[in-house]
Amino acid sequence: MNRNPGIERAEARFSFGWVVVSYFLICGGLCAAVTGYALTGTNDPYAIGAALFVGAGVGGLLAGRASPHRSYLEPALAAVLVVGSVVAFVYSTPMGRVIVESHRDQVVRSALQLGGVGAAGGLLGALIGEATQPAAHRERFLGWMFHALFIAGGALFAAVTAAALVLLNEAAQAALFQTWTGGLDPDRPLVSEDRISVAAATAGAAASFLAGLVTQMGANRRVLFPAAFCAALVMAAAVLAIGWAARRVGELVVPALIFGALAAAIALVGALIAFLVGRATGRLSRDPDQDKNAA
Repeated sequence: MNRNPGIERAEARFSFGWVVVSYFLICGGLCAAVTGYALTGTNDPYAIGAALFVGAGVGGLLAGRASPHRSYLEPALAAVLVVGSVVAFVYSTPMGRVIVESHRDQVVRSALQLGGVGAAGGLLGALIGEATQPAAHRERFLGWMFHALFIAGGALFAAVTAAALVLLNEAAQAALFQTWTGGLDPDRPLVSEDRISVAAATAGAAASFLAGLVTQMGANRRVLFPAAFCAALVMAAAVLAIGWAARRVGELVVPALIFGALAAAIALVGALIAFLVGRATGRLSRDPDQDKNAA
């Protein structure tokens, strides 16, 4: 990612839009870090904090290199919001509220610690990203493909986390109800397969739309193809990962392609909305050659 040395590089201003972009970049980095820890089988009690620091650092680095202005505060704030949004969403569910209220001091202490770790990682990444950014502002196709991949991964990570929390809350309520009405029934699932399917489909659609919207929102020119392609790639990879975990990869190749195609279409809608809004407000470049390079 590059920047105009005469005008934009000299500016240092706060942008709420880049807090949003940084949020999903950090979620993408966190997703990659968590996947790495899972593959290595790490049981370190500090793994969550380490994954957050690495994820925030990667997200901050990408944000620092892609932003059209000096962005130091945005990645740090976004990392804090990642932690805060998880706590807030847990608290919004009935069972989550009970757990938080029962362990309020511990939850607050852990949230503050993780928020501080994330902010430090985001700031460090942003400093490195700004320091290593070339002088002339001319985004390249492969650069936005890389950013779109992390944003799509971050959007899926956030959507799946939200869906999982909802399902866990419903399962806990069902277990409590069964306990009160005669004990747990091993033959009766706490959450139906249809409910899981609906939650998964909703999370995938929301993640795809957000991936396209946020990717185009972060770019200063048209990046419709990277937004759609990376959303499809991430969604197909997620389906294949489920198949790998269930030892049924061969059976899920075709569904993965179908879900990838649907994700691309939904992401394209989100990217088009952001693109049209950007054109209407004059934020996007109107140089056809620039659009051709990044589309």
